[in-house]
Amino acid sequence: MHYAFATPVSEIEADEVLCEKCKTKIEEEAYHLIDAYYCESCVGDLEDDVEIDAVAFAEKNCRIAHPLPKYDASQEFKCTPEEYANGNRESNTPNAYLCRCRHKFTNYDELIRELDRSEPHDRILYVAIHGRVMQLIKEALGDDAKELMSKYIWEDKP
Repeated sequence: MHYAFATPVSEIEADEVLCEKCKTKIEEEAYHLIDAYYCESCVGDLEDDVEIDAVAFAEKNCRIAHPLPKYDASQEFKCTPEEYANGNRESNTPNAYLCRCRHKFTNYDELIRELDRSEPHDRILYVAIHGRVMQLIKEALGDDAKELMSKYIWEDKP
């Protein structure tokens, strides 16, 4: 899977599309990343490089900002589909708890606020930030993490 979107060369307004990295002519699909087009093999290498930088950024900058509350399974409840559709989306499930931890007790929202998930570079950074924040939450939860994390569903994938 590539983070960059493939565009048929026939849809690009240019006489010829060359890969920015290897300079070969792209015949079928070009991948747009960081203001240039790349062939499939080169875009993978470039995304790997961007991912290394994104992981380093996430490791350096992600943090838990406030102590995490303990999850109380005895207070578990889930809103109905009708309540959800009407805007009442409050639930207390392991998944909802972990989402609250991510958004209210870490600097996650601050770090992703300016990201444009339609841009491949930003999607790579988003995934790295999300992964690191969830790792920090897991570490902070200690023994409780295994059961809670087994029920976690990441629906907000890039």
